[in-house]
Amino acid sequence: MPTILYHFSDGHNEEIEVTEEFAESYAEMKHREYLVNRKETRRHQSLDKSMKHGFDVADPRADICGCIFKKRQSDITTVLR
Repeated sequence: MPTILYHFSDGHNEEIEVTEEFAESYAEMKHREYLVNRKETRRHQSLDKSMKHGFDVADPRADICGCIFKKRQSDITTVLR
């Protein structure tokens, strides 16, 4: 009978004897879980790493619409002069 290494939620690991069919399905499940975790971690990047490569984070306190409005007003005033 095949055995699998099972990780319990309390942190300990134990080898358990299982049927051949269960061992195959458990191996497939663990492989799919590995692929999903790998895909998810590849998509994420730390904020520090992004800022190091030139990504600028907007200040949540800044009034972006107000800044655009002021810029357009100054551009209109410059054109009218």
